[in-house]
Amino acid sequence: MIYFTELVKRLLKIVNTLGLSAVDQILRDEQALDQVPGLNEEMKNRLREDLRTNQGFEQVALELAKYGIGLQLAQKIYQAFEEETIKQLMIIHMHLCLKLRVLGFKGPMKWLKN
Repeated sequence: MIYFTELVKRLLKIVNTLGLSAVDQILRDEQALDQVPGLNEEMKNRLREDLRTNQGFEQVALELAKYGIGLQLAQKIYQAFEEETIKQLMIIHMHLCLKLRVLGFKGPMKWLKN
């Protein structure tokens, strides 16, 4: 288990090496962490995976918040669909709009533009 002080040192080393945009760089470029001295492959892989997971959940939580869905429900939805959550939500959203259109409602088609 990594102690808190050791974790802080590693995180500072990453930020000092990659700058304040370290998270974006790591998510965009798999090799970004190779520039940081002292990180073994296991640490790099774990960090990349944690960032992807957290980034994915943040995007889902923000998208669901638009519909008034809170964090607890967003977590349950994310656990069910994981990376596919936003894609699944868009499919459900479009399916609902199309069904409402078939039933004669014209307003819901505006939703497809959002």
